[in-house]
Amino acid sequence: MVPFFKTVIRVCPAERQTLFRSNSKKSFLDYLFPVLVMGGLGIIGTYTGVPIRGALANARMVPVFVAGLLGGPVVGILAGIIAGVHRWAFDIGGFTAISCMISTIMEGALAGYLSQRFYNSRKKGMFALFAAVCAEILQMLIILITASPFEDAWDLVKIISIPMITANSIGCALIILAFEHLFSEAERMAARQSQQILKIADQTLPLLRKGLNYETAKSGGYRNCPGAGSPVFHSAGTEPPG
Repeated sequence: MVPFFKTVIRVCPAERQTLFRSNSKKSFLDYLFPVLVMGGLGIIGTYTGVPIRGALANARMVPVFVAGLLGGPVVGILAGIIAGVHRWAFDIGGFTAISCMISTIMEGALAGYLSQRFYNSRKKGMFALFAAVCAEILQMLIILITASPFEDAWDLVKIISIPMITANSIGCALIILAFEHLFSEAERMAARQSQQILKIADQTLPLLRKGLNYETAKSGGYRNCPGAGSPVFHSAGTEPPG
């Protein structure tokens, strides 16, 4: 799943790469892309789940939780609704259908609630890891509270809790680290381009202050420019190059 997220970010236009920034201004259409992508990945997580005692051990929460951390409450909740409602429809009347729907939406909402703290944290990977652990513990509690009979719910939680908490929390942390690396790489490239532009401006501004004539053009490398024999300098009252 991590390579897929890297591919999504690399192939997306630059403006879409900022949609996961919770502090950026976004319209409804801006929300649509990450919600559909993360909600769709949550659906895939359901289909790739492993059946256990009438339920599914799965990674559905990973894209939903990442969506909430990166995109804020709106993205997290909507992605959770897409993946959660699908989980309910996937197994209507199933042992944990309602429980998993509720927990998926709640995990997206929790991630959205923690989004601002996530962006303010210095170690985002560790923040995502521990936040995902809390989210998965919340899911297990929801299963125990809402699934019946309780004995079956308890037996299920005893089997799936440790594997799901461990695997899904590590998955969230790895994906966050992948996003952080890609965003940092893009910011470094933008910074280098800005430095190059400023360097060019520093070199050209002194010449432009003197006005455009043969002497300034010559000092600025005029003879190496295409069209150096252009008669444009005649109109400025200067001698063209000999």
